[in-house]
Amino acid sequence: EFTTIFIVGVYIPPSTNAKEALCELYGAISMLQNAHPDGLFIIAGDFNQANLKSVLPKFHQYVDFATRGVNALDLVYINIPGAYPAEPRPHLGYSDHISGMLIPAYRPLIRRSKPVLKQLKTCPAGATSALQDCFECTDWDMFREAATNGETTDLEEYTSSVTSYIGKCIDDVTVSVYITTRPNQKPWMTAKSSGDMWQGIQSITNCRTVSTACDSDASLRHALNSFDTRFEARNDVTARKTIPPPEDQVLCLTTANVRKTLHRVNPRKTAGPGLVLRECAEQLADVFTDIFSISLSSAVIPTCLKTTTIIPVPKNSPVSCLNDCRPVALTPIIMKYFERLIMMHIKNLLPPSLDSMQFVYRPNRSTDDAINITLHLALTHFDNKDTYV
Repeated sequence: EFTTIFIVGVYIPPSTNAKEALCELYGAISMLQNAHPDGLFIIAGDFNQANLKSVLPKFHQYVDFATRGVNALDLVYINIPGAYPAEPRPHLGYSDHISGMLIPAYRPLIRRSKPVLKQLKTCPAGATSALQDCFECTDWDMFREAATNGETTDLEEYTSSVTSYIGKCIDDVTVSVYITTRPNQKPWMTAKSSGDMWQGIQSITNCRTVSTACDSDASLRHALNSFDTRFEARNDVTARKTIPPPEDQVLCLTTANVRKTLHRVNPRKTAGPGLVLRECAEQLADVFTDIFSISLSSAVIPTCLKTTTIIPVPKNSPVSCLNDCRPVALTPIIMKYFERLIMMHIKNLLPPSLDSMQFVYRPNRSTDDAINITLHLALTHFDNKDTYV
């Protein structure tokens, strides 16, 4: 839970400028906190009426009694709540300050975390072939005819009925299993997958830790969504759909391209419906090509494809406010591959005269390339005398 523990002894003489002393202390503690964001910091000593919370407001002070006469001069600040309640103790020798005893009261995260009951769907033997047979015998034109009124097809109804039918078929062939995961549960490693073995080693050694999501409370997600869109809520301008020029040609997707994209689903990164898209790409390519084509021609994205699931991931631990959470939006898997098809089209339209320092929509380019080029430019500049960046 804590990667490092820092115990800082402080003495601020009565004749010292308290404001300057707190600024020096703030600089030293901030430097350590930036280097060790998951560390435990205990700052104790004689502060002589100086208030550390004025510069470090997230630290908690635990001494609530007088330590010299009627004044509370000896204080203890810790960066976690409920850590050490303090109790007064007698003087040590001829000291005019009484001593204090810190009683450990902090409950480790492993004891505060409760076991989590999860529901997983497993595919028994023959489930994939059963799904393929089911989709092969399905009359997909029936869904479009049901959503068509005259010459207009209701894309929302069409897409919703198709995705609901696919989800219902998946539920029919899968088996729900409930498992209990505990906070100190280590991964199970076997010789069948080297990838799982390395993930297990990283988990045991606490290497490349992944931030766990906050409590799955729906009210937290709604509050976080409202917090992040607080500036958009003030926008009262009605959105209008731009009318495309008559000479514009609508992008046409082929069944072969859609099928090829569905076959590229990574089984290690995608489970559940995403894996079904790969295994049943031959059977589902036609209907999704039709849905994508209607979406492009009408310039409308179905609601069920653009509705995301918000997972709050904490930036800091413990979470004290909404700003300490980062909203991670999970897009439906089929929408990701729709975007990939559009991205391929955009890349093909880029002119060869595009700046070499442009990384967006460029094949085999990433943020790492931009960082390396910037770093190389800075270091090369440093080779010259009397230069700075």
